[in-house]
Amino acid sequence: MSESIIDPTFGSMEYNYGWCKEEEITFFDKTITVEILAEADIGQPISEGQQDQYVHFSNEVDALSATALKELKDYYAENLPSIELQTDHPAEIPDEGSLTDLDLINMVTPKTVFFQQDGIYAVLCNCLWEPQYGLAIIISDQGITIGTQDEVI
Repeated sequence: MSESIIDPTFGSMEYNYGWCKEEEITFFDKTITVEILAEADIGQPISEGQQDQYVHFSNEVDALSATALKELKDYYAENLPSIELQTDHPAEIPDEGSLTDLDLINMVTPKTVFFQQDGIYAVLCNCLWEPQYGLAIIISDQGITIGTQDEVI
């Protein structure tokens, strides 16, 4: 039997290697269901910092999504040579000059919004060119950066 809580900010959460629930969000102009995950050890509550991060994400999701798409496009352009080498589907990788926002949206699928205890949170994504490690859109006080999921979890 799993442990559950009703957090005043997150709402109903189940414990599964952290507090989690599914939630429908609009990100990259698509309505999707993602896992909301608050990092915690067994028996540990969701922190006030994580609650603040969740409120920030919920209130700013449209702006974060737009900025993330721009950062993702820059990341793609900077890393295109290695992206082409690591994909199993090179024909599906557009060159920088023909890349559209829709191309990126089709290659990157948000799956989890992960709220760490250190004030950083990330949108963890499945990614066509990063099938092993996945992609992370990392949100911190310094802004939005793109990296692999192993940088966050």
